[in-house]
Order: sequence, then structure tokens, then C-alpha cells
Amino acid sequence: MSKSVTGGRSAAERIDQFMQRTALSVFIMSLTFATSAAAALAHPPWAGYLGKLQLALSVLAVLSVLPLMVSATRRIGRMQWRACVAPESFVAETYRKACAASFKATFGFLVAVKVLSETYTLNAAPGFYLDLVLCVTLGVFSGHFFFHLNAGNDPETPDEEAV
Repeated sequence: MSKSVTGGRSAAERIDQFMQRTALSVFIMSLTFATSAAAALAHPPWAGYLGKLQLALSVLAVLSVLPLMVSATRRIGRMQWRACVAPESFVAETYRKACAASFKATFGFLVAVKVLSETYTLNAAPGFYLDLVLCVTLGVFSGHFFFHLNAGNDPETPDEEAV
């Protein structure tokens, strides 16, 4: 594809933008779960406001990635997509590292909640705890993925092959 057909960006640049928007969308979803957990503990008037905020965040998460999904499927060929997210690619490695960090943080969070629940009694529904766990899992995943993906794209960082 020529640059005029793809809007001046290469397939790799489009995939990077898609991955960054996806990480942003996952972070927004973690805020959605945090809002849901806060709504479970809030007084009725505030719970209603938080419910509306949760809906707005959900819509924002979908709208932040939907245009790029349509564009990516339309403009990036399957072969180019596979080449950019191949098992040995930087994006795939960053994804694996983010998954590992998310698992570690979730496990640590669950242990902390278990210990704290024995000391402090909080009469909350199980959905509250599920929302907290999802918030931590998605937040750590998106944060780790986003920051490491951007750290790898730092123009001042020398390439490993050049060293």
C-alpha cells in the first residue's frame, strides 16, 4: 500500500497506534470497574452519579478504540498485521510482560485483600471485590503495556542490534 492510500502512515505505525489506543481503552475500563466499586459503597444519591459516570466511561472506552479497529481491519492487510505482532516482535513481548505484571499484581492484591478482610470487616457484596480485582488487573496491565510500549519507541534509546 502506498502512503497516500494509508493516510501517510505505515502499517506498523497504524498497529502501534491501535495498540496504544487499546491500552488506553483497557485503562478506561479499569476506571469503570473502580467507579462500580465506589458506587457499591456510596450513599444512594452518589451511587446514581457514579452509575452514570460508569456508563460514560464505558462508552468512552468503546469509542476510543472502535474507529481504529475499523480502520485497522480495512487498511492493514493480514500479512502486515501478522508481521507486526509476530511471537518474536516487540509488541508481543511487551504484551507478555504486561500479562505477567498484571498476574503478579492481581495475586498480590488478592493476598492483601484476604489479610485485610480478616482484620477489617467490610459488609460489601461479592461484586464489589470482583470490581476491585478487575480494576487492579486491567489497570496494571494497561499501565505496564502502555509505558513499556512507549519506552521501546523512544528514539534516544539505542537499538539492541546496533549495540
